[in-house]
Amino acid sequence: MVEIQAIVLDLDGTLLGSDKSISPRNYSAVKRCSDSGIHIIVATARPPRAAEQFVKAIPFVDYMVLYNGALVKCKSKQTQQHISIPIEVSQQINEFIRLSEPQSTISYEVNDLWYTCTPVPDTESAQFGARSNEPKPQIVDYDFISSISPTKILALGYSTWCVMLSKNSVTRLT
Repeated sequence: MVEIQAIVLDLDGTLLGSDKSISPRNYSAVKRCSDSGIHIIVATARPPRAAEQFVKAIPFVDYMVLYNGALVKCKSKQTQQHISIPIEVSQQINEFIRLSEPQSTISYEVNDLWYTCTPVPDTESAQFGARSNEPKPQIVDYDFISSISPTKILALGYSTWCVMLSKNSVTRLT
């Protein structure tokens, strides 16, 4: 029989209820697992600032997988691994969106910092996953955006389309 060594939990709809709280039942179940030596790992698409506010209520979570795996943190070892989008690919994505959908609002996550070239209206903040009590993205110029290797690129306000990324190109699929 295989012994369970770790449990990976998503936040939204798994560990957290619809009210964004951890139920006593979930807390108790996760604590029992931790007490029996099972590693508790939280995995989410959220950035650290949005995930840690929930995870701090569960002090026995040792690993966090953030940004859909682009950032992994281990509390006990005080280590992290970060995999960003290469600058060349980011520049291709930026240019593609600017030419195809110039009205789009694009934001960039880099090491738990949030940037945009255009202000994000309050009415759109929630669509980027931001809660009302969270800070807004820092407004920067396009040259700055073009010089970074982001962890995550978010686009809002574009028509329905898909982007296919390959090693050397960005292609729009309709």
